[in-house]
Amino acid sequence: MSACYKNSRDMSCATCHDPHQKESGDFEVFSRRCQKCHKLDDCAIADMGSRIGHNCVECHMAKNPVIGGVLRSSRNAAPILMWDHFIKARIPNSQQALRDFRGD
Repeated sequence: MSACYKNSRDMSCATCHDPHQKESGDFEVFSRRCQKCHKLDDCAIADMGSRIGHNCVECHMAKNPVIGGVLRSSRNAAPILMWDHFIKARIPNSQQALRDFRGD
């Protein structure tokens, strides 16, 4: 459903994911792959810190609960979360986004 996928003739899962490597959580690896097609200068908050270019995933692929997915133990339950693959900008307030990104 992402515009990246819809507008590409040859994009597949392997465009972003190497099936032969364990890359989960390596935002810098995924960001380099984003930047093969997208310019860092096009990012709405690119000028707000050098770390922005190393973590495209955090802003463009929010973590959402998997529908019906729950991990249960004898004491509690937690939703199963998955990175949203719609790949859309989610930055309504870029200054707040930067503070969140830095942990301010």
